[in-house]
Amino acid sequence: SSDNLSLLQTRRNVETIIREKGTINQDDLIEQGIRFPMVVKVKYNDQEFSSIPNLTIYEENKTNYLKLDYLGEPKVFRAAVSNTEFIGPGQISYQLTFAKNIEDGFYNRRVTFVTTAIASFLGMLLSIAVGSYMSHESFKPISNMRKAVDSISADNLSNRILVPTTGDELTDLGNTFNSLLDRMETAYNRQSKFVSDASHEL
Repeated sequence: SSDNLSLLQTRRNVETIIREKGTINQDDLIEQGIRFPMVVKVKYNDQEFSSIPNLTIYEENKTNYLKLDYLGEPKVFRAAVSNTEFIGPGQISYQLTFAKNIEDGFYNRRVTFVTTAIASFLGMLLSIAVGSYMSHESFKPISNMRKAVDSISADNLSNRILVPTTGDELTDLGNTFNSLLDRMETAYNRQSKFVSDASHEL
């Protein structure tokens, strides 16, 4: 993970300082650019110091924590921790502890997850709304044609449905309906004329 890579890189930097200088102190850590959320604790001989003052690194319920003064107040953060022993010049044993606050990482991942979930939900709602609108618009010509056919009776056989100008199957369907109405009107008129002529002869 990125946290482990950061710990490894910081470890290499600290070991390089010890190897080149033959020792290390708090100023070396600061000059190396080690800043919170990364912290380092060093023990060797009778000396002990860390990259920031009042630093405590401990484990509780299988979880590592940092306790330190943050912005003037004591704070506790979950941390990724790495402990190692480095043998420096003169066979001096350096007990090195590297830790990184992972609260920000968890927070960023939570924010990313929530943002992604919200975006996905909004995208789904938008897709449903657009799909519903497009579906309604797609079936609107068919609905209009159906209403027009329903309104035609023997009293208004001369009416015709409005044919969509889309040039697709709906246009063909509209023309077919109108052709059918033409034949029905012609047949109805012929029948009416025949009945009228028959009545007149009788």
